[in-house]
Amino acid sequence: MAVIRGLERLHFASQVTVVTASRYVARGIEEWLPRWRGNGWRSPKGKRPKNEALWRRLDALLDLHDVGVVWVDSRNTASPGPEGATPLPADMGQFSITLNHRHGE
Repeated sequence: MAVIRGLERLHFASQVTVVTASRYVARGIEEWLPRWRGNGWRSPKGKRPKNEALWRRLDALLDLHDVGVVWVDSRNTASPGPEGATPLPADMGQFSITLNHRHGE
């Protein structure tokens, strides 16, 4: 939900890097969403994804923005994120968004 809210706060199409300590979020964006979309929002076993409404909401936002995902191990404070990203506090375990540039500028 935090990634959705962060992307919803962007008022223009943007290039964004989502830095997350959640493998669920990272894999969902990079692996599962494209597969669900291609399979009519069904898993390979024919089941609907859990939290489908949230994943569809995120999918719509990903269509608006150029989004990259970087997973960081929150247990390893030496794990670097992309240059310019705010480091994740060890107790946060969620995400940060780095706005790389504004489209059209």
